Amino acid sequence: MTETIIRVIKILGKAIDENFTESKVDISASFLELGLKSFNAFKFIDLVNKEFKIELEIDILFEYPVLGDFCQNIDKLTGKDIAQQGQTFEVDQMLEDKERYLLAVDQLENKKAAEFIGEKNILITGASGFLGAFSVEQAMKQFDGKVYCLVRAKDEQEGRARLQKNFEKYSIDVDIECLEVICGDVTQDNLGVKSDVYEKLSTSVGYIIHCAAQVDHFAGYGGMRDVNVKGTFEVVKFAAKGIVKNISFASTIAVSLMSDANGDFYTFRQEKSINDGVDISGAYGKSKWVAEKILERFSEKTGASIHVFRIGEISGHSQTGAGRFDDIIHNLIHCFTSLAVKVPLEEAVINIVPVDFVTKIMVASLSFKSDGVCFINLSHPGPLDINEFLSFWLERELSLPVSKSSWLDDCRSHIEANKNVYLAGLPVFVESTKTGARFEMYFSKVDLAYEKLIEVASQCGVKIPDINKNLISIYKNNYLNSCGFK
Repeated sequence: MTETIIRVIKILGKAIDENFTESKVDISASFLELGLKSFNAFKFIDLVNKEFKIELEIDILFEYPVLGDFCQNIDKLTGKDIAQQGQTFEVDQMLEDKERYLLAVDQLENKKAAEFIGEKNILITGASGFLGAFSVEQAMKQFDGKVYCLVRAKDEQEGRARLQKNFEKYSIDVDIECLEVICGDVTQDNLGVKSDVYEKLSTSVGYIIHCAAQVDHFAGYGGMRDVNVKGTFEVVKFAAKGIVKNISFASTIAVSLMSDANGDFYTFRQEKSINDGVDISGAYGKSKWVAEKILERFSEKTGASIHVFRIGEISGHSQTGAGRFDDIIHNLIHCFTSLAVKVPLEEAVINIVPVDFVTKIMVASLSFKSDGVCFINLSHPGPLDINEFLSFWLERELSLPVSKSSWLDDCRSHIEANKNVYLAGLPVFVESTKTGARFEMYFSKVDLAYEKLIEVASQCGVKIPDINKNLISIYKNNYLNSCGFK
């Protein structure tokens, strides 16, 4: 949301003044749907005029009856760059959150991590998702202790059923009865867990794998901060209580993708702390950067061992191909293989890491002491040329496109003709910008350092799998095909 929208929503609440919940307002809703009536419309317009120092008449509500459109009109009248305003407001929110939560970490109980953690029990967040499900599988294999799964559910039975359904979806063979299901929610105080259970867990859990996240390339920072920022703080608060716990955290490579004031992209390549997150180009990356700073402060305060994995594109299991397909990369791969022509993009690559490799190293790293926070770029050090990937996939040579522009037109036409197959927001990523189609960034070769990844993988006894013909064949036959992509 832009600053204007937030200000107008607050004004709307004052005008309506009955059972109005700001956090649940839909900007695509009409004022009538939001509860504005003829008797309070005049008050609303009067308050808007005073707030923005403009002179609107009441009939503006007939011209712009939808909240979002109304706010855009205000921006035009006040001469604001809407896109720039939204970005500036997101940065302000991000920096405000960082300072607020770092202060909150400083106020947690002051204690130091023990040299050795006696309890080998693990708490996993996000177990009802893709990465979390495979983390549970690896935790069950690598640790002898109990595995606790934090699940949003009304009771244990519902939570267990939700986990079982998720494991079946990804062909994961886990004895559900061996898991400890904890009903809760990372966005709630004390993880939404009952006080007596929370107290008991704080002294019986020694390790945390924090996978719970909201991954949304369409949402703004405000739409992700509860899960990605407050959720991480709640995990840290729990980690500080009782036994000081080691954490393995699923961050994102998006924190390393930057754009300067001129809109030019660059990469933070090091496996180190990012001091300044202002240039991070996406809202998702911004939210994860704040989470990283929270974890850093926690480690500084307690000496806890923290591994932060900046994860790139995750593909299916290297042996079974089981995984998820409803993301942008795999939707675009399906589009490209359907057209069966060479992708006319310079130095375009496929950079994927199998989910079993990601979770093996995330779980195994818990057993190793890090000096503070260990940052790891977890994408593939040896990406594959995209046309070589597509040739392996189709098992034949690709034909040449007439031109890049005609190829992009073909992509758009194909997606439009088969929109029931693709993500609803995919057409946005095929739109042209001054530097090319929006999706090109997903296939750009990113210059990242991998020294820590190689070191930790070796330490954990985990081999980085090659992206080769055999691996691609497994994906094709057992992964995308099983999800409806042919």
